[in-house]
Amino acid sequence: MPGQVKTRLAGRLGSSETVALAGAFLTDVVAALQLLANFDIRVALPDGDSRARARAFLPSAIAIVRQGPGNLGDRLARVIAAELEAGASAAGVVGSDHPTLPPDRVRRCLETARDGRIGWIPTDDGGFAAIALSRPEPGLFAGVPWSTPGVADAVRGNARRLGLELIECGTWYDVDTPDDLDRLAAELARNPNCCPATRAVLDALDPPLQDRRQGTDPRGGGA
Repeated sequence: MPGQVKTRLAGRLGSSETVALAGAFLTDVVAALQLLANFDIRVALPDGDSRARARAFLPSAIAIVRQGPGNLGDRLARVIAAELEAGASAAGVVGSDHPTLPPDRVRRCLETARDGRIGWIPTDDGGFAAIALSRPEPGLFAGVPWSTPGVADAVRGNARRLGLELIECGTWYDVDTPDDLDRLAAELARNPNCCPATRAVLDALDPPLQDRRQGTDPRGGGA
């Protein structure tokens, strides 16, 4: 929804383009994860989000579940626990802020979890792109300062306190800021077959992305 997704990009893109880009990220992340064999995919929506709006960006075969109430840590723990309680040998969560995240790294997270450890993919901005567990560990997400550069360090501290082994399965980056968006555009230029939905949104921008000044609404408004 406008004003609720990718807000730091709205000054560069405008609200409607920002919403379209967020939807394209979701489409491309799910499409990449569908390349993994022997794993089921769910899309977990915040309780206030429209199921019909999300469905427009997803294949019909992808199930949609609700995250439930609470902060992000509460919701992550709940979604993971629900899959494990339903019989999964490992369950992971992957954000939609990184459409170029290689699916093989997510596979490594899940395989690490099946071995009894915790597989995860930290990001350059101090967060993480994916994490996978083989048993519920709500304490892993307790007291984490979400949406800050201290997220990953807080998770590491919780893991040490709980005696849990975190295994890094590579690192990646979020697309949250104008600089991140430039990095994404450069990556897509190097990989022409990557992220078709995201590429379509960026290719349709008028004026093009490279002609837009950072932090300035292309229609004349401020950031």
